[in-house]
Amino acid sequence: MILISKTDLLTTEELEELTRQTAAEYPSATIRTISVVDGTGIDEWLEEVCNRNDAGKRLVDMDYDIYANGEAVLGWLNGTLHLKGEKTDWDTFTRQLVTNLANKFDSEGYSVGHVKIISENGKQYIVGNITGHSETLSLRGSAGESEEIRLIVNARVETSPENLDQIVRETIDQLIADKYTPEIIAWRYLQPGRPQPTHRFTEVV
Repeated sequence: MILISKTDLLTTEELEELTRQTAAEYPSATIRTISVVDGTGIDEWLEEVCNRNDAGKRLVDMDYDIYANGEAVLGWLNGTLHLKGEKTDWDTFTRQLVTNLANKFDSEGYSVGHVKIISENGKQYIVGNITGHSETLSLRGSAGESEEIRLIVNARVETSPENLDQIVRETIDQLIADKYTPEIIAWRYLQPGRPQPTHRFTEVV
């Protein structure tokens, strides 16, 4: 089964063409389309997944060169900061941070694989996500107010790791200004290497 997601970002014609091309490329697969945003296709997909019993009967060829090339265009960044300073509404702070990042990536023409910002205030937290252009921005949860926060950044964006690092740091610094003292707990940016699977099936078990 091949699942095409985020269909709310496509026109009817685009989705029909993508489904046609996928079915032509993989004629033995069942093609399903879903949108988590509006719920389209979710129930039908889950019904089929939960009731089919023909899984594991076929091995899929994997071209790791194509996979590696796809990942090579992305800069990866994983970071965790501790901010301490004046009492802050962290929901507003997080919304502004994610919005500023989304607008920056849009203005520079960088494709976003995903960007996730998590602001943790004890047991309270808010999560901001970008999965494409700025209109894909979403937030859930609430971190409330306090004088300190644990800020987690996870980003995959079509630019160099060094440029991604600079953009994220500058965007955070602009919001921090003189209001907070930042402490870097962990911070790493990189470009992934070619996957080297340790274990692979050579025949159907």
